[in-house]
Amino acid sequence: MAMEAERFRDPVFRELYSEKKVVLEERSARIDQAPLGRFLEEFQARGLANNYRRPTIGFPEDIRAVGRAEVEAFFRQHYGPQALTIAVVGDVDPAEVQRMAERYFGPWHAPNALAPDQPCAAGPPLPAGPNPGPRELWWRSEAGPLLMDGYFHRTPTHCDSTSLVHDVIKARGGQGCTASLWPLGGRSRAPSSPRTPERSTRPCSSPTRSPRPGRAFRAWRPTSGRRWRSSRCDPSARRSCRA
Repeated sequence: MAMEAERFRDPVFRELYSEKKVVLEERSARIDQAPLGRFLEEFQARGLANNYRRPTIGFPEDIRAVGRAEVEAFFRQHYGPQALTIAVVGDVDPAEVQRMAERYFGPWHAPNALAPDQPCAAGPPLPAGPNPGPRELWWRSEAGPLLMDGYFHRTPTHCDSTSLVHDVIKARGGQGCTASLWPLGGRSRAPSSPRTPERSTRPCSSPTRSPRPGRAFRAWRPTSGRRWRSSRCDPSARRSCRA
């Protein structure tokens, strides 16, 4: 516990630059060299008008540019005793654990760190006014055709339960063989296999489907939300999708 307390109070980020290489390699494997990874990144960048368009792992130029000063400033702002949770397992005395925590973590003060329990803020509103029409993205690769259809909804938060409705819609529409859209891909003459992400914190649901060999995409539109892509792909391309 003493070592952990020192690591939090005075981090040195000794392996920052070697870990940056690891992150870049992970990004390369999951996004840059994966056709669907690049397509998803472009899909979010074109379709979302907020910070959720940024990939979780970051852009290559940002990963290469970040240095010790930026990492330390981020740590000082977001890491503090008020946001710390200690998990202890095994045959221990709770009173002794509390005594040690107070001894080693008690001197740690981070006045500039953000408090974790902030009042709930209103979620970003859905686009107002009539549907402006689909936004299109074409991405070509040798991996084969794939169609993705996205629509906006609120992000899931502990103070806004309306997002659960969209989780149910996603699960009912495109998750597993019991989904209502499964007959499009699960029957003998069906052209595609619809599916949606299991869980997403982004304000967009993105069902996808891939055609069976020799069959074209059949027009399909989600039943909820605001659509922002066309529902057809160019059959002449090995992978050419609109989003």
